[in-house]
Amino acid sequence: MSEITMPEFAHHIETRRASGYEFDTDPAVLTIHSHVGEMAIRQEGAVVLEAWLKKGRHEVPTMILTSDIVDDPYSSHARIAKLGVGSHTMSPVGPSEGFGGQHGFARWATYTSEKVGDSKGILRAETPPNYFKLTKEFEIGSDGIPALDSTIRLQNKTGKRQFTSAGEHFYFPLPDGDAEGLIVNSPNGDAPMNDPELRDLVMSGQAQFWPGFTGDNIGIDFPDGRKILISGSATILESDGAKTNVDHQLGMLFWHRPGTESICIEPTVGFAGIENPGTASEKVRNQELELPIGATMILGTKIELIS
Repeated sequence: MSEITMPEFAHHIETRRASGYEFDTDPAVLTIHSHVGEMAIRQEGAVVLEAWLKKGRHEVPTMILTSDIVDDPYSSHARIAKLGVGSHTMSPVGPSEGFGGQHGFARWATYTSEKVGDSKGILRAETPPNYFKLTKEFEIGSDGIPALDSTIRLQNKTGKRQFTSAGEHFYFPLPDGDAEGLIVNSPNGDAPMNDPELRDLVMSGQAQFWPGFTGDNIGIDFPDGRKILISGSATILESDGAKTNVDHQLGMLFWHRPGTESICIEPTVGFAGIENPGTASEKVRNQELELPIGATMILGTKIELIS
């Protein structure tokens, strides 16, 4: 298969973004599973349609990730009419003037996929050879525990040093769209969802950034009794093999689309929030991560089911 050119890539991304996101046929879906769970990922946009985890082989699975576009939550193969409304990769995080606009090209790209055994899936975005190389990996139960591992690998193939950001736009189920009782067990209790005023802003559709996420396990209690842990790490892998830990550039966004039964909890790297929001001097700080020529940013996130 011939490589995609930059004009072809730009046209594809902007067409996907602007066309209403409809498919004439059902898009391909990659499914992975293990004894502790399963998930379904649509290859267009590498969008997670659903992910389930369970504490034991004979336990009832718990939905961990959802999408606003799955008609039947128990079917991994429901017809999906829209392209971008489910858990997806962001790069950069937030507003962008580059390909793809908000959250960048990743959620609009076409991906090829392969399975490694039954429990791991790898998706590779079709991008030009002189652009970013993006790979997304998912694995269920890698440590034999009820957990989902998601890894973003973003390599700078542009021939120039780049400044960017990346993140996971995870959609978690939120029955009835009610966040009352949702608790983020942060060390200082400073996560936005723990403040009633900030939580109301989140639920009205105004994203709130929390710089306090440093990658350590964070417990999240949902109103319906679910409990999960989220942890993460961020690394720059140089072309010569040298590694630099950039966990100090981690953070987390919280967002809700009003009228839906989901809450977005989004680990990020290289995003530092928005200065003076809603004013003429507003500045989106989403290019804080330096990515040298040939280097790869690796953002890993683990979601573990506790109960």
